[in-house]
Amino acid sequence: MLVGQPKVSVEAVLKVATILDLVLTLCLLLSAASQAIVCAQATGTTAARKWDEYGDINNEDVMARLDFFAIEVQKDPSAKAYVIGWGPEGEGRGSGRAILKTIREYLVETRGLADSRVETIYVGRKWPKNLPNIQLWIGKDTNPPPHIQETESRVGQFKGLFTEFGEWDDIDTGEAPGPDSVLANATYAGLAETLNQQKQSIPYLLGYNGKQAMPGAWRRVAEKRRESFKEFGVDISRIKIVYGGLSQETRSELWILPKGESPPVKDPGPEPVPKKAVFVASVSDEMWEGYERAALNRLLELVRENKALRVCLIVQLKTKTTDELETSIPTQAEVEENSKPLDLTELAEDWRKELVSKLKLSPDRFVLLVNEAPEYSRSGMEVWVVPDRAPLPSPDDTDGHETEVKPSEPARKSKVVKPLR
Repeated sequence: MLVGQPKVSVEAVLKVATILDLVLTLCLLLSAASQAIVCAQATGTTAARKWDEYGDINNEDVMARLDFFAIEVQKDPSAKAYVIGWGPEGEGRGSGRAILKTIREYLVETRGLADSRVETIYVGRKWPKNLPNIQLWIGKDTNPPPHIQETESRVGQFKGLFTEFGEWDDIDTGEAPGPDSVLANATYAGLAETLNQQKQSIPYLLGYNGKQAMPGAWRRVAEKRRESFKEFGVDISRIKIVYGGLSQETRSELWILPKGESPPVKDPGPEPVPKKAVFVASVSDEMWEGYERAALNRLLELVRENKALRVCLIVQLKTKTTDELETSIPTQAEVEENSKPLDLTELAEDWRKELVSKLKLSPDRFVLLVNEAPEYSRSGMEVWVVPDRAPLPSPDDTDGHETEVKPSEPARKSKVVKPLR
């Protein structure tokens, strides 16, 4: 060793060698990545990109999304469409695979994509809720399909709010609403699958009254919704219907909770009596067969359950001008049926008689308002229920406006208000 030369330990040499080795490895990795990027640019291949994602939406929204998706794929002849789906297992109605099959058929048969350019991938059940979910991806046929991490199926462990439904308490035939789209089928099937794996859990169906809802709307929509689950194999006797309270819109929520846990909401108390007039139905010649009877049945139900409600019928009669009378030509349907137009005042009297007969309705709880129908409108009869001491709806404008007619004042004094006896 030369005099004055510093000593170099073996440990220092090894450290330097290790650092140099790491630097060399890093350089090699960067070089490989750079070459891959250049190669991809040269061949025009890129990784698949997610175009859209959605859950339980209606069929019109689904088709609109698929239309835009197909247009984007068709812009590049080398592009390939990937449809990735989550949903209930199996092959039947509402299963994840059934949804993917329907989407594939739409893209190929309706939108014109070549069958070889559409690939569907079923991932499994969605966690934590066994609800449908769809992702639309665009990639290249020369690249591998998108990699989606599969989630562990733990349907038997779910608890909480499963899903909610927007409801409409309309006058109808009483049939259960049922699923209104392909994805809604999957929601129903997912519920059935979840409940079948949770034999001891308690499903709750909470009904909420909207601001403009008829009394008891929460119960009617919840009962119809519960009935609609039957076709997917759900034991609806397990589902408890509970009053959830008031909401902006009429709706329902479906909860699944373990046996022994408290209900999802605290008891809101009894349903409050409406504070103002509530619209029930509108009757005219244009309604479907049986609608008049269904509307009257709804009215009977409302008045029977709440003795504080009055009945108000607003008959609006269309008066034809001389020109209209001279040029009026009966429709083909009128000629074939040879039937006279609906006599609304006679119908109102028939309703009054049935209300008195079945409910012993007192004269002061029935009011008829007669008015000329607005221009360009047909004759019709609007049906309302009115709480005691609340103003009656206006016969001149029934879009929520009210007229001050106190219950203590005989309505027959007015030229417009004509109670029937």
